[in-house]
Amino acid sequence: MKGKNPYMEKTEEVVKNGGLLAQLFFDFHGTSKESVENTCIGFSSTLNKEEGVIFCISEIEKPIEQEGSIYSTYMKASILFVDFQSFCNFITKYTPISIEIIKPEEFKIKNIDLANSLLIFSNVLYDLKLKIYTSLLSENEKKIIEETVKKREELGKILKKGGEDS
Repeated sequence: MKGKNPYMEKTEEVVKNGGLLAQLFFDFHGTSKESVENTCIGFSSTLNKEEGVIFCISEIEKPIEQEGSIYSTYMKASILFVDFQSFCNFITKYTPISIEIIKPEEFKIKNIDLANSLLIFSNVLYDLKLKIYTSLLSENEKKIIEETVKKREELGKILKKGGEDS
């Protein structure tokens, strides 16, 4: 008779209390097989230390040579998260190329937890937009955006005033 699998037991316990088990895939590329392997192994070793991660089990495929002496591989990581918000934080930080939720099949989440999790994505997108705005846009493009913001502000004033008249 086989003993109980401690990973399965922990998974059931955490999922029962709002956690989730996901398989995440990450891709890696480099100019040598060894550098790709080392990067993968180094990356994999950090995942267990992330806030909200209970455990991570990684499988790394052997790098293959692509055109132009570039080596590529991917890593599959099975990760148990304490809750949905920790999962969202992780996703925004590490941007996997594919995500599969293994457990639970259905997920129940409180409104506040969903809102907080969506704010994580919203903040990342806002930061990206700000970076684009400050470093990549021409002065003319910035001027167009500023004019659009002013128009929205004026519309807001009109709508607000109309609501006060009611």
